[in-house]
Amino acid sequence: MTYTWHSTTRNIHAENLGLKFDHRLDLIKKHLTHFPEGTVHLDISLEKNLKKGWYTAKLHLRLPARMLNATKEADNMMTAFDRAADTLVREIEKHKSELRGDANWDRQNRRVGATDKKVLWFQSVPEFASDQPVPEMLMEMLAQHRSSLLTQITRMIRRDEMAGRIRAASINADGILQQVIDRSLTEYSRKPARKTYKGWFELLAKEELARHYENVGQRPAPKPARELAAA
Repeated sequence: MTYTWHSTTRNIHAENLGLKFDHRLDLIKKHLTHFPEGTVHLDISLEKNLKKGWYTAKLHLRLPARMLNATKEADNMMTAFDRAADTLVREIEKHKSELRGDANWDRQNRRVGATDKKVLWFQSVPEFASDQPVPEMLMEMLAQHRSSLLTQITRMIRRDEMAGRIRAASINADGILQQVIDRSLTEYSRKPARKTYKGWFELLAKEELARHYENVGQRPAPKPARELAAA
């Protein structure tokens, strides 16, 4: 992918700044390859403090749903820029980790029969899915709705337990959530156009619960009369 960048300087008179930055810009670019084309812009600001002879480099990276910033100082312009670039790369990786939900992947025994291999948003997806990179928006929505989706799955399971349709503690809500995440990452091209991401995640959760009930010979509790009337 390509991204645009713009530089401004103050109290600095240097020629061919682009050539000086090329190597570092290429390194930053390697960490941005999976963001949608045309959605990333980098602002570079370099300033020299004339009294102290000190340089300040400020980098502002605009991503689809986030602004990342890095500021560093040094007695040399390129040293300040290099340090700011290193900090920015760490911020990019931290942001990507948040989008992947890495903190949640560390849970032990996430679900019975779970495979050790997880699908990450920047990896290629199976052949039956779209051959396009996983959309940035999908990862944002997974991170945003993960907690509320887990709560809803837990409530549906508890409802069926209280109704006597399934045995208590026979189904793990985290496992169902993991299956929903796996499916959304590999089947995102099949998302109904008229459904919101939240609505689609909820639909996948209901499908996974129904499939699980069928596999173990159990059925979900029927909807209360009020829910049927509302439907």
